[in-house]
Amino acid sequence: MNLSQRQKDLIQDKIRVCCERLGWDDVSPTIFLIQEIRGRYAGMAVYPCTIRLNVEGLEKFEDEIINQTLPHELAHLYVDHHYKRRTRPHGKEWQQAMIKMGLEPKRCHSLALTPSRKTQRFAYGCRCTTHIVGVVRHNRIRRGVRYHCRDCGETLRRTRKTNTGDMK
Repeated sequence: MNLSQRQKDLIQDKIRVCCERLGWDDVSPTIFLIQEIRGRYAGMAVYPCTIRLNVEGLEKFEDEIINQTLPHELAHLYVDHHYKRRTRPHGKEWQQAMIKMGLEPKRCHSLALTPSRKTQRFAYGCRCTTHIVGVVRHNRIRRGVRYHCRDCGETLRRTRKTNTGDMK
């Protein structure tokens, strides 16, 4: 997907407004934007000055991506720049940057994005429930590692054939 001129203008305006609110005048023109992420991530900040946005997200949820995700990732770059990457990813400095931009400091989105890959799932059971495990844990069990239910304490046992589902 190539960005339309309208989308490019919206994004540049949002970056400019957010940088003004942060008092970060020297960086706005140097932010590079690449729309290449797929899967569950809505966006990603890559220090020092790149923001990657989800292609599907821009197509389906343009308003949310531009008005929430873009400032979220810009806040990461701002914090990295000003605190020399010595902070927690969604720590108090990041939260303060989000508030300065007039946004709620939410760390996760709720967009219905398509996972980038599928993986096999395997069903294991105990006395009280069925547990779905991924390939890595399934292979460890096959090699002799024992996993126990957190509720009843029983060792997990294979219950049925492979499930294929979304990677979580």
